[in-house]
Amino acid sequence: MEGISDKIINIEDKLKRLSQEVHRLRSENASLRKQQAKYAGTLFGVQDQNEKVAAQKKMGWKRGADVKRVKKEIDQYMREIDKCIEWLQQT
Repeated sequence: MEGISDKIINIEDKLKRLSQEVHRLRSENASLRKQQAKYAGTLFGVQDQNEKVAAQKKMGWKRGADVKRVKKEIDQYMREIDKCIEWLQQT
């Protein structure tokens, strides 16, 4: 049978291991929090870039539609100019 002093030594050893484990877990937790903050910052940066690209893409589509509209108008003006030239040549 174990004596009281053996039990106390056993408890002290367990407390020491528990204290070391708590210290290790706190260090790991601090490291993980730093990583999480870094990744959160990266994520926010990527989301911001994604929003900017989406806005630019939307503007590009709008510009593309404007270009098509302007080309159609120019084609229409060219046809009118051609008709005017024809009319002037006939008179």
